[in-house]
Amino acid sequence: MRAVLDPLSGAHNFGSLSLSDLLQAREQFHVHLMNKDNVVATAVGRYLIRKSDPCPGEHADHNGKPKGPKRLEDAEVRDYSWPSILVFVSRWEEPEAFHGARSDDFVPRAVYMPDGRVVPICVVLADKVERQPDAAANVHWPTEILGGGYPILADVQGEEHVATAGCMVTDGHTAYMLTNRHVAGQPGEVLFTLQETKKVRIGVSAAIQGTKIPACAVHSAFAGSKALINIDAGLVEVDDKTRWTAQIYRIGRLGRLADVAEENMSLRLIGAEVMACGASSQLMTGAIFALFYRYTSVGGVESMTEYVIGPSGSSAFSTLPGDSGTLWNLVDGDEKRPLALQWGGHVFVSGRGSSTSPYALATGLSTICRELGVEVVRDWAISDDYWGMVGHLTIANRAIQAVRNSNLAAFMGANLRSITFDNQQLSNHASPGDPNSSFIPLSDVPDLVWKKSDGGPRQVRGGRDSLSSKSEHPNHFADMDKADSNGQTLLQICQNPANINPARWIQYYQDPAVGEDIKHAGLLPFRVGQLYKIMVEAAAKDDAVTFLTASGVVSHYVGDACQPLHISYLHDGDPANGRTHTVHHRDGTTSDVTDPVAMGVHSDYEDLMIDDNTDEILGFLQGSVSPGTGALFTGPQGAANAVVNLMQQTFGTLPPGDIVAAYTDALGQGIRKKSHPMADFLWSKFRDQTLRVLTEGSVTLALLWDSAWAEATQTLGREPAISGVVDQDRLVELYSDPSFAPSLTIDQIQSVL
Repeated sequence: MRAVLDPLSGAHNFGSLSLSDLLQAREQFHVHLMNKDNVVATAVGRYLIRKSDPCPGEHADHNGKPKGPKRLEDAEVRDYSWPSILVFVSRWEEPEAFHGARSDDFVPRAVYMPDGRVVPICVVLADKVERQPDAAANVHWPTEILGGGYPILADVQGEEHVATAGCMVTDGHTAYMLTNRHVAGQPGEVLFTLQETKKVRIGVSAAIQGTKIPACAVHSAFAGSKALINIDAGLVEVDDKTRWTAQIYRIGRLGRLADVAEENMSLRLIGAEVMACGASSQLMTGAIFALFYRYTSVGGVESMTEYVIGPSGSSAFSTLPGDSGTLWNLVDGDEKRPLALQWGGHVFVSGRGSSTSPYALATGLSTICRELGVEVVRDWAISDDYWGMVGHLTIANRAIQAVRNSNLAAFMGANLRSITFDNQQLSNHASPGDPNSSFIPLSDVPDLVWKKSDGGPRQVRGGRDSLSSKSEHPNHFADMDKADSNGQTLLQICQNPANINPARWIQYYQDPAVGEDIKHAGLLPFRVGQLYKIMVEAAAKDDAVTFLTASGVVSHYVGDACQPLHISYLHDGDPANGRTHTVHHRDGTTSDVTDPVAMGVHSDYEDLMIDDNTDEILGFLQGSVSPGTGALFTGPQGAANAVVNLMQQTFGTLPPGDIVAAYTDALGQGIRKKSHPMADFLWSKFRDQTLRVLTEGSVTLALLWDSAWAEATQTLGREPAISGVVDQDRLVELYSDPSFAPSLTIDQIQSVL
């Protein structure tokens, strides 16, 4: 007769054991276990089963002989693996070796708790290797933008060390790159990377750091314990946020934070798939192998790490020196959720002593963020004056549906993925700054390629030839609302179309009340006129590559023209009402700095508010943007006039001063910058107006394309013979050519109009 399990007893019901049960048992018996001969470490997880062992119900064919050592690389977690304490030993011995004086060194199969619970023990042969393997030689150095997964350099006592940038974080005010504390070093230390073999400074180590924290701060099972969790997290205050992307190299855009705390941390994490990109190992995939691994004891204080990461199934796994600082991400369907920061690794003997098996040691990112007081940045744009993903990519996307000419609409639609993103990518917040690709969607080439050339040669992603520098920034804006000595703004001056010309604008900029350096003066409408001329000439030559390139990049500038803070002197606050504060420098000196009131409004309105409401914006524009009825125009002058008209519409719909005033009010209410409550506040104030200016921008862009096509048709006496899908490599070759649509200043632009 089969024995019936006592329903009131949990003694041998291993499956009912929780993570807390395991931690309590391990805490109670850890010292006892560590004092046994050969035991080197403990952790908690699920029972490891030899890969050669049969599943339940299958015939076991070992003839009663000892199975031999259970090594890490020969064992696996199966779906029926029960919760257990993992005990790592440096040398494997069979039970019969423990007799007499050695009987106390035998590791039992289970430990017994005072309340009757029985917690199984899994013994694993895992002899650590003291010598780390050499780092990989094929480190991938960044070319233009910087981000997580890329290598960083630290000078430590005269030696240059390679480590990995984890991800971007913020404390609500300052942007930081997260890595290990042992990489970042002492506050004020300078960190570097390499770009085209040149050592480039990226920032300095911040004072915000974490070393070790009491284990009880992470889990109540450690209450009263002296054990410490290794945090090893440091922040690098980046010199120039515009050079950084929130994406992770070879991983892409981050998903939601895997916010793991005591309340939701469970053994379901064991075996979960994770992936990362390290500076030395590049793309790594693995699985969570164990939790709360206690690996050393000094002065009676135990040190542990939250996660041990190793191979997943039969897949190979490797992590090398230089991977310190790597961000590990939980694979949740298509989403990559940031989970933990690698701070080191242990290499164990495997293959019966003939090879080694590395495992990554990592600390939970939610633990780090709580201790350092920062938040993970998931979807920052590349630069501060970046009209968000929606502003440029969606305006270009929606303009295609507003094109009147059917042949032109078919051509633009066939090449949508070269100009912008499709609806699904936009909804998923895909980023144009994908570090894996040499191709940049045309609507963001002006930001992600041309702007990056300012101040020196630029290197196009994909290893192409370096290009000459260009004066690109002034092409993206024009302060239309600053009054000159006569009290007139460009908005008022340009009510007379005859004043929409570079000479009259130069006169305005040189007015004493304006005092703008001509080399830095905005010329946005004339940049559009320049590109319009290229579009017409290309279409008249049936040149699909040049026509598409010019049509795609011009969408960026039209997007700028309908963004209120791109066309106003209030672009990042009110400079007339500055607030002065004292800055204390690391060399002991101080200086007074005056910031405009509402500084930060630009990125909070353009990026955060827009990105938080992407789906609503996409849905609205889908129904509101349709072929317009406005008159087609001709020539670069007609294009410049159309852009100025768009600017005037934008000011009429959403005055920049209203945004600045609302932002100032929100700050006065205690709403933090770069926070979702701030995005919600701005959206509640400016939803309808923002949707309207986006619609107007899309319709104007379509009108620009239709006009260029019609003008070329008139020149040819037929429609341009342009159709089909254009090879993206040819587009890259053209927009990478410094002679194509050269970036000029306002005193130079007339020559190409």
